[in-house]
Amino acid sequence: MILAAVDDLLFTSKICAAAKQRGVDVVFARSPEDVLEQARALRPALAIFDLNSQRLQPLSTIAGLKADASLASERSGLSRMCRSPSSRPRARPVWMK
Repeated sequence: MILAAVDDLLFTSKICAAAKQRGVDVVFARSPEDVLEQARALRPALAIFDLNSQRLQPLSTIAGLKADASLASERSGLSRMCRSPSSRPRARPVWMK
């Protein structure tokens, strides 16, 4: 399940097409309150935000998701999976082996 906070028609159609190709369900939230409600209810594996959207207020909505105690278990799982590139072990180039 993917939760998308996107109000741009082009992005919406691209996300729908990619999700359909992969056989994944997508739910589109239309307001900051809807994002929080859908995240609590659906527990999506992925959330997509249009950071340029003025109507959806993505930065404050993301802060609200982070502050929500009911979503804490999902955040801890994601933080283990999503590390910054600098924290990943680097493979040695083939010519150095």
